[in-house]
Amino acid sequence: MAQDIYDTAFVATLFDRCSARYRRWSALSSFGFVWLWRKQCVDRLIGQTSIARIQDGALSPRIPKVTQVIDLMSGTGEIWPHVLAAFPRAQITAIDISPAMHMEALAKLHGTRAHKISHMTADALGSDLPAETADLLVASFGRKTFSPTQQTLLAGQIARILRPGGSFSLIEASDPKGWIFRPLYRA
Repeated sequence: MAQDIYDTAFVATLFDRCSARYRRWSALSSFGFVWLWRKQCVDRLIGQTSIARIQDGALSPRIPKVTQVIDLMSGTGEIWPHVLAAFPRAQITAIDISPAMHMEALAKLHGTRAHKISHMTADALGSDLPAETADLLVASFGRKTFSPTQQTLLAGQIARILRPGGSFSLIEASDPKGWIFRPLYRA
C-alpha cells in the first residue's frame, strides 16, 4: 500500500531524515532565492507591531515590549535571522514536527541566539500552544506538506494563535509552470 504523504508520522520521519541536508537542498533547488524569499516574508510584517489593536470593539494602544513570534513548521530556522533583524526584541517560538530539524538549526546556525528561540515539537495543525499567544506568525515552505483539508485546519490554527490585531506572513514554493527554468527546477 502506498504511503500517505500527508500523514503526520510520514512527514516527521521524512524531515528527520533530511534535516542535515535540508538547507543546502533548498538553496540549490531555489537557485539561491530562498534567502530573499524568506526576507521578503518577514519584511511584510515590519511595522505591524506598532498598530493599535482592537479589543472588545475598542482600540487598545497596547504595543508589546517584546514581540512574540511563532514560526510554524520552522525547519532549520532559516527565517530567524530575518525575524531578529526586523524585530530585535523578538522572542521566537519555533514549532516543528521534526526535532532533528530544530537540533540542526541550533547546531549549525543559531547557537548564539538560542536564548531568543524556544522549540516545541508538535504538529502545526494541533499544537497545544495557548490561544492568542503571538503578535506575529511566520511559516516558510511548510504548507506543501498539507492536503487541502489540512490547509484549512492550518488557517484555523493561525487565527487561534494570533492575538487580536496580530499579523502573519506565509511563503511557499510551487511547481513553476510556464517558467523558462522549469525543466532545470524539475530536474
